[in-house]
Amino acid sequence: MSKLRITLPDGSELEAALVARTTVGTSASAGVRLPADLDIEGEHLLLVPRQDGCWISVARNARTPVLRDGIVLQDALLPWGARLVMGGATLEIGVAAGAGEGSRVRTLLLAMVVGIAALLAVAVVRNRSARAESLRDGSLEPSGLFDAAGDCADAADARDEGAESLRVARARGERFRYDYQDGIAAVSAYSRAEQCFLAAGAVPAAERAQREGHAMREEIEGTYRRLRLSLQQSLDRGDDATALATLRELRELTHHRRDDYTAHLAELERELQLDLGLLLDDDDAR
Repeated sequence: MSKLRITLPDGSELEAALVARTTVGTSASAGVRLPADLDIEGEHLLLVPRQDGCWISVARNARTPVLRDGIVLQDALLPWGARLVMGGATLEIGVAAGAGEGSRVRTLLLAMVVGIAALLAVAVVRNRSARAESLRDGSLEPSGLFDAAGDCADAADARDEGAESLRVARARGERFRYDYQDGIAAVSAYSRAEQCFLAAGAVPAAERAQREGHAMREEIEGTYRRLRLSLQQSLDRGDDATALATLRELRELTHHRRDDYTAHLAELERELQLDLGLLLDDDDAR
């Protein structure tokens, strides 16, 4: 049986069986869970063993690249024995079972259990994965989009900073329909403008910033609710293409978050891509 060997930055090694579809990351939902101090996503990498090698897919919008011989990878079919670098860890795909005995190797039995469960899941109706179910039944809490309001950075020039923050907020708010993250940044800028105007004693200006910021926030939260509902409905009716398109919008909206919800979205995206044949080469697609 082929294995995945991971060498961590401290020199310790992990081995895990490569069975069915294996995810690697820092989340508890990852098949192979790595230390939380690594700068990688909750489910950063998907590995799918095949007869001619191992298919790998990197989480969309991952901040840390996966490299092979210095080249950044996204989706690729790799030969057995390929070495990857990810967030300071080195991954060797397809080492022989038992290789490297005598080194500090901790066999991850949990990965084997997850792999067996993944094999059973292949027989389940498409889109009935546990991740899809958790999005349907509400057991997975959606990511919060907004941070707590901050204080005015420059109290001495609070009025000027408030005016500049308001200008930035309006400009970024106008771009929300083209880039969801601009809308998130706009809400923060409105909050900063409000705090600065209050610090300067400009109450009417603070109230105006508060009203505009509230309206922006309501628009974003409405979009968030609509996308989550659309995803659930498309999964329920088995419309993979619509589900995938909606899922990508949700990932753009939550791009600034790294938690269990966004990790689930990333894995569900890759499941849908595999179901739709978007991660297969032409021969497999036929």
